[in-house]
Amino acid sequence: MNITDLLKVESIVVGLTASSKDDLFEKMLRLAEKSGKIIDFSKAQADLIERENLMTTGIGNGIALPHAKTSGVIRNTAAFAVLKEPLSYMSMDGKDVNLVFLFLGNDSGVGIHLRILSKISRILSNPYSSMKLLSAKTSEQALNYFMEFEKII
Repeated sequence: MNITDLLKVESIVVGLTASSKDDLFEKMLRLAEKSGKIIDFSKAQADLIERENLMTTGIGNGIALPHAKTSGVIRNTAAFAVLKEPLSYMSMDGKDVNLVFLFLGNDSGVGIHLRILSKISRILSNPYSSMKLLSAKTSEQALNYFMEFEKII
C-alpha cells in the first residue's frame, strides 16, 4: 500500500497552527476525517491519545508521527501538516516538531499497519525529504513530494 493511497490533498495543510499537542491532534483528526474513513471520531481520538501516552510519537528532527490502531476507522487513513510555527511535542530528542503525519489503521491488518509506519518514517527521516516537505507552499505540492519520495524508496 502506498502512502498516497491513504493521503489525499484535502487531508494536507501547509501552515497549520496549533496551540498544544491536544489541539494538534484534534486538527489532524479533523483533516483525516475528510477522507470519510473515520466512523467514530471520539474513539479514534481516544485511541490516538492512549497510544501517545504509552510513548511519544515525536520521532526527532522536528517530526511527529502520531498513530493508532482503532475501531474508529473503517479503513486506514492519514493526514499531514507542515506547522506554521514549531510546536513543543515532548519528542524523543526534545526538539519541537514542524512536520506531522497522522496515521490511523483499523484493528485488522497488523502487518500492513507496521509496513505503512515504516515507510512513512523512512520518508520523513530522510533529510532531503523533510527539507522538501518543509518548503512546500501548497497541499498539492506536499502530496506531489510524497509521490516523488515513494518512487525512490
